[in-house]
Amino acid sequence: MSSWKVSGPDANADANFKLGEQKVKAKTRYTPSKGWKDPSAEWNLVNVGANAGLSTVKAERELTENSKLSLQGPSCGVDAGVKVTGERVGVDLMAEASAAQAMVSAGPAFVNANLNANTGVKVGTDGVKVGFLGFGVTLGVGGKFSLDTPVGSAGVATGTHTHEYTNEDKMTYTN
Repeated sequence: MSSWKVSGPDANADANFKLGEQKVKAKTRYTPSKGWKDPSAEWNLVNVGANAGLSTVKAERELTENSKLSLQGPSCGVDAGVKVTGERVGVDLMAEASAAQAMVSAGPAFVNANLNANTGVKVGTDGVKVGFLGFGVTLGVGGKFSLDTPVGSAGVATGTHTHEYTNEDKMTYTN
């Protein structure tokens, strides 16, 4: 069992307006021992929006190799935007406010007690998240599938899929 990891307070704010940006992170490559590697590219056709957040304190502790306990103080955030990127096409308009949160996760499953009034919608190629005064559902957004209430939620977190490639020059590429 590990010790508590405590962080906070934390604040963030971000506003963006990008049109037609393209970044190539890696090229397709063939090596006899590993075969062909998938190409990776990151591109933003449209990324217009803003988000901001504030959290007071967060503490986490690993219970076992595959389970964790998280505690969080009051937090709030807002996310609004239109995104057409290599990873996601979607529209976000969400406000989140939480008085306190305690979450236990075991593998991909999680359950939390969370006094909240989360309201808004996120719709995109990664899924849908809809909420009104804490009641809602998340179907795929952020790799999560959950049923939400003003006093907590339960579900599974599938996580995001990241691939790293290292070539013989020891350069690592992520997509």
